[in-house]
Amino acid sequence: MKVSPRWFQVLWIRTLLLVSLGASLSTGFAADKRKPTGDNDAAKAVGTEYLSVGDKVRITYSDTPVIIPPTEQQIPETKKITLHLNLEVEFVGKTKTQLEKEIKDLYINKGLYKNIGIVIDVPVRTISVGGEVRSPSTYAHSAKLTLVKAINMAGGFTEYAKKTKIQVTRGDGTVVYVNWKKAVKDPKEDIAIYPGDSIQVERSIF
Repeated sequence: MKVSPRWFQVLWIRTLLLVSLGASLSTGFAADKRKPTGDNDAAKAVGTEYLSVGDKVRITYSDTPVIIPPTEQQIPETKKITLHLNLEVEFVGKTKTQLEKEIKDLYINKGLYKNIGIVIDVPVRTISVGGEVRSPSTYAHSAKLTLVKAINMAGGFTEYAKKTKIQVTRGDGTVVYVNWKKAVKDPKEDIAIYPGDSIQVERSIF
Protein backbone atom coordinates (compact mmCIF):
# COMPACT_ATOMS: atom_id res chain seq x y z
CA MET A 1 0.00 0.00 0.00
CA LYS A 2 1.43 3.33 -1.04
CA VAL A 3 1.24 6.15 1.56
CA SER A 4 1.21 9.72 0.29
CA PRO A 5 3.70 12.30 1.62
CA ARG A 6 0.74 14.48 2.60
CA TRP A 7 -0.42 11.80 5.06
CA PHE A 8 2.99 11.92 6.77
CA GLN A 9 2.69 15.72 7.07
CA VAL A 10 -0.72 15.46 8.74
CA LEU A 11 0.55 12.79 11.13
CA TRP A 12 3.62 14.91 12.04
CA ILE A 13 1.49 18.01 12.75
CA ARG A 14 -0.86 16.03 15.00
CA THR A 15 2.11 14.63 16.93
CA LEU A 16 3.52 18.12 17.52
CA LEU A 17 0.14 19.39 18.74
CA LEU A 18 -0.20 16.51 21.22
CA VAL A 19 3.32 17.06 22.62
CA SER A 20 2.67 20.79 22.97
CA LEU A 21 -0.66 20.20 24.74
CA GLY A 22 0.94 17.73 27.16
CA ALA A 23 3.69 20.20 28.06
CA SER A 24 1.11 22.92 28.73
CA LEU A 25 -0.89 20.67 31.04
CA SER A 26 2.25 19.60 32.87
CA THR A 27 3.31 23.21 33.39
CA GLY A 28 -0.17 24.07 34.65
CA PHE A 29 -0.07 21.31 37.25
CA ALA A 30 3.40 22.35 38.40
CA ALA A 31 2.23 25.94 38.76
CA ASP A 32 -0.70 24.81 40.90
CA LYS A 33 1.69 22.95 43.21
CA ARG A 34 3.84 26.04 43.63
CA LYS A 35 0.88 28.31 44.29
CA PRO A 36 0.91 29.53 47.93
CA THR A 37 -1.97 28.44 50.11
CA GLY A 38 -4.39 30.76 51.81
CA ASP A 39 -2.71 29.99 55.14
CA ASN A 40 0.65 31.25 53.86
CA ASP A 41 -0.95 34.44 52.61
CA ALA A 42 -2.70 34.96 55.93
CA ALA A 43 0.53 34.48 57.84
CA LYS A 44 2.01 37.48 56.02
CA ALA A 45 -0.98 39.72 56.66
CA VAL A 46 -0.83 42.60 59.11
CA GLY A 47 -1.90 41.70 62.64
CA THR A 48 -1.37 37.94 62.36
CA GLU A 49 1.72 37.68 64.57
CA TYR A 50 0.98 35.87 67.82
CA LEU A 51 1.55 37.72 71.07
CA SER A 52 3.74 36.32 73.83
CA VAL A 53 4.77 37.00 77.42
CA GLY A 54 6.70 40.27 77.67
CA ASP A 55 4.98 41.96 74.73
CA LYS A 56 3.83 45.51 75.43
CA VAL A 57 0.36 46.32 74.16
CA ARG A 58 -1.70 49.49 73.91
CA ILE A 59 -5.48 49.04 73.99
CA THR A 60 -7.62 51.90 72.69
CA TYR A 61 -11.40 52.07 73.16
CA SER A 62 -13.91 53.96 70.99
CA ASP A 63 -17.64 54.28 70.18
CA THR A 64 -18.65 54.25 73.86
CA PRO A 65 -20.99 56.65 75.74
CA VAL A 66 -18.09 57.79 77.93
CA ILE A 67 -14.45 58.34 77.08
CA ILE A 68 -12.29 55.41 78.15
CA PRO A 69 -8.60 56.23 78.48
CA PRO A 70 -6.28 53.91 76.53
CA THR A 71 -4.19 51.50 78.56
CA GLU A 72 -0.62 50.33 78.04
CA GLN A 73 0.47 47.11 79.69
CA GLN A 74 3.06 44.39 79.37
CA ILE A 75 1.80 40.83 79.11
CA PRO A 76 2.85 39.11 82.37
CA GLU A 77 3.75 35.46 82.84
CA THR A 78 0.14 34.81 83.90
CA LYS A 79 -0.64 35.55 80.20
CA LYS A 80 -3.67 37.64 81.21
CA ILE A 81 -4.34 41.39 81.22
CA THR A 82 -7.09 43.13 83.20
CA LEU A 83 -8.91 45.65 81.01
CA HIS A 84 -11.56 48.35 81.54
CA LEU A 85 -14.31 47.30 83.99
CA ASN A 86 -12.06 44.52 85.31
CA LEU A 87 -12.48 42.37 82.23
CA GLU A 88 -9.68 39.77 82.32
CA VAL A 89 -8.46 38.46 78.97
CA GLU A 90 -5.68 36.02 78.06
CA PHE A 91 -3.42 37.59 75.42
CA VAL A 92 -0.72 35.00 74.78
CA GLY A 93 -0.99 32.87 71.64
CA LYS A 94 -3.46 35.18 69.93
CA THR A 95 -3.11 37.79 67.20
CA LYS A 96 -4.07 41.44 67.48
CA THR A 97 -6.98 40.87 65.10
CA GLN A 98 -8.29 37.93 67.13
CA LEU A 99 -8.03 39.85 70.40
CA GLU A 100 -9.78 42.94 69.04
CA LYS A 101 -12.79 40.83 68.06
CA GLU A 102 -12.72 38.71 71.23
CA ILE A 103 -12.61 41.74 73.56
CA LYS A 104 -15.34 43.56 71.66
CA ASP A 105 -17.59 40.48 71.78
CA LEU A 106 -16.95 40.04 75.51
CA TYR A 107 -18.03 43.60 76.34
CA ILE A 108 -21.16 43.28 74.23
CA ASN A 109 -22.13 39.73 75.26
CA LYS A 110 -21.75 40.60 78.96
CA GLY A 111 -24.08 43.58 78.44
CA LEU A 112 -21.41 46.09 79.45
CA TYR A 113 -21.77 48.06 76.20
CA LYS A 114 -24.10 47.89 73.23
CA ASN A 115 -21.21 48.78 70.95
CA ILE A 116 -17.50 49.32 71.44
CA GLY A 117 -14.46 49.65 69.21
CA ILE A 118 -11.18 48.00 70.21
CA VAL A 119 -7.77 48.68 68.66
CA ILE A 120 -4.62 46.93 69.87
CA ASP A 121 -1.17 48.25 69.00
CA VAL A 122 2.08 46.39 69.66
CA PRO A 123 5.34 48.39 69.56
CA VAL A 124 8.40 46.92 67.86
CA ARG A 125 9.64 43.99 69.96
CA THR A 126 13.24 44.45 71.02
CA ILE A 127 15.81 43.24 73.53
CA SER A 128 19.17 44.71 74.46
CA VAL A 129 22.45 42.86 74.88
CA GLY A 130 25.33 44.77 76.45
CA GLY A 131 28.65 44.43 78.20
CA GLU A 132 31.27 41.90 77.16
CA VAL A 133 29.76 40.76 73.86
CA ARG A 134 31.26 41.45 70.45
CA SER A 135 28.31 43.45 69.13
CA PRO A 136 26.42 45.09 72.01
CA SER A 137 23.20 46.60 70.69
CA THR A 138 19.42 46.51 70.61
CA TYR A 139 18.05 43.60 68.62
CA ALA A 140 14.63 42.61 67.30
CA HIS A 141 13.03 39.89 69.39
CA SER A 142 12.21 36.63 67.65
CA ALA A 143 10.02 33.70 68.59
CA LYS A 144 11.45 31.13 71.04
CA LEU A 145 14.47 33.31 71.80
CA THR A 146 16.69 32.04 74.62
CA LEU A 147 19.72 33.45 76.41
CA VAL A 148 22.21 31.38 74.41
CA LYS A 149 20.59 32.45 71.13
CA ALA A 150 20.60 36.10 72.22
CA ILE A 151 24.32 35.98 73.08
CA ASN A 152 25.06 34.40 69.69
CA MET A 153 22.96 37.09 68.03
CA ALA A 154 25.25 39.67 69.62
CA GLY A 155 28.33 38.01 68.13
CA GLY A 156 29.27 35.91 71.14
CA PHE A 157 31.46 36.84 74.10
CA THR A 158 34.66 38.83 74.21
CA GLU A 159 37.69 37.18 75.80
CA TYR A 160 37.02 39.14 79.01
CA ALA A 161 33.42 37.99 79.53
CA LYS A 162 32.24 36.55 82.82
CA LYS A 163 30.11 33.68 81.55
CA THR A 164 29.08 32.19 84.90
CA LYS A 165 26.81 35.05 86.03
CA ILE A 166 24.95 36.81 83.22
CA GLN A 167 22.35 39.33 84.33
CA VAL A 168 18.94 39.29 82.67
CA THR A 169 16.63 42.17 83.60
CA ARG A 170 13.00 41.55 82.68
CA GLY A 171 10.70 44.25 81.39
CA ASP A 172 9.01 44.45 84.80
CA GLY A 173 12.35 45.00 86.59
CA THR A 174 12.84 41.43 87.80
CA VAL A 175 16.51 40.38 87.69
CA VAL A 176 17.65 36.83 86.90
CA TYR A 177 21.22 35.51 86.86
CA VAL A 178 22.22 32.71 84.51
CA ASN A 179 25.33 30.55 84.24
CA TRP A 180 25.97 30.40 80.50
CA LYS A 181 28.26 27.37 80.83
CA LYS A 182 25.35 25.38 82.29
CA ALA A 183 22.87 26.83 79.79
CA VAL A 184 24.79 25.56 76.75
CA LYS A 185 24.81 22.04 78.20
CA ASP A 186 21.30 21.88 79.64
CA PRO A 187 18.32 23.40 77.77
CA LYS A 188 16.48 23.73 81.10
CA GLU A 189 19.12 26.25 82.21
CA ASP A 190 18.79 28.22 78.94
CA ILE A 191 16.03 30.61 80.00
CA ALA A 192 13.57 32.25 77.63
CA ILE A 193 14.21 35.86 76.66
CA TYR A 194 11.11 38.03 76.33
CA PRO A 195 10.53 41.32 74.49
CA GLY A 196 11.83 44.20 76.58
CA ASP A 197 14.45 42.09 78.39
CA SER A 198 17.96 43.44 78.90
CA ILE A 199 21.02 41.16 79.01
CA GLN A 200 24.24 42.39 80.60
CA VAL A 201 27.53 40.47 80.49
CA GLU A 202 30.02 41.66 83.06
CA ARG A 203 33.82 41.62 82.73
CA SER A 204 35.64 38.82 84.52
CA ILE A 205 38.24 39.84 87.10
CA PHE A 206 40.52 36.99 86.01
